[in-house]
Amino acid sequence: MKVYTFGEPDNQALLLLPGKYSHYRNTFGHVIPALSKNYYVHAVSYDGMDDTEDEKFTSLKKEIEKIEAYITEQFGGNLYAAYGSAFGGMIVTQLVQRKKVHITHAILGSSDLSQASKQESQWNSVFVGPIVQGILKRGDVKSYQKKILIKLYGEEYTDAFLKTMGVGGEVNEAFVSIDTIHAMGKAQHAMKMRESADVAGTTVHIFYAAKMSEEKKNLYEKYFVYPDVREHEGYQKEEMLYLHPEEWLEEIDDCLKTDIDKVKADDEFAEIKPAVEAEES
Repeated sequence: MKVYTFGEPDNQALLLLPGKYSHYRNTFGHVIPALSKNYYVHAVSYDGMDDTEDEKFTSLKKEIEKIEAYITEQFGGNLYAAYGSAFGGMIVTQLVQRKKVHITHAILGSSDLSQASKQESQWNSVFVGPIVQGILKRGDVKSYQKKILIKLYGEEYTDAFLKTMGVGGEVNEAFVSIDTIHAMGKAQHAMKMRESADVAGTTVHIFYAAKMSEEKKNLYEKYFVYPDVREHEGYQKEEMLYLHPEEWLEEIDDCLKTDIDKVKADDEFAEIKPAVEAEES
């Protein structure tokens, strides 16, 4: 795992965690220049997803432990903010709930917090893995596959999503091994979640794309007592980041001005909600 930094060290630190099967530049390359004007950006390049090293992604737990070690080494265990895009938001959730490090502002970008069964995880690895590998190796998607995606999501969003996997993106991902793809595919099953987590001093902000299912939204309330859910009407998963970067940047700035006390003050059910801190791992 590597971490790339941008901006002035005197600014507040913002850790960026990309999506699954994505080089950090393919997820965040178009917003890093603007972010680095106001924040000291630390962009994570996962094991197996960096073209300058030979490491492989082996497990979600090991990757989380490496990120925790980095936060401890660089920030004394106290990080100002972290943004996780989709899969990256799963990791942010784990960082908050494990309590090995502290994050003041934890932001989840359209993250799916549903826990896959062992069978679903295996299916993802065995059947989806080869499809993903083909896309990464070719740096392109087969015409019939793209037609299906366009029918489901529209052409503009499909093109933007495929860029995160190197199809027309900043970095060609042909170097990614099938072992890394399989391990990432199994990560959703490996995720350990605690319900009703309320970690003192942490505000959890969630970018919820309204075209995701209502069930996904309900999970945010299940796993966090006071989530700052920001619903984006008419958007697909991470569409704001992919296609509306100026709006996304404004939302990030607003999150970092909104603390847990304001979130609680705006919560009509705050008086009956328990303040339950996540247990120690």
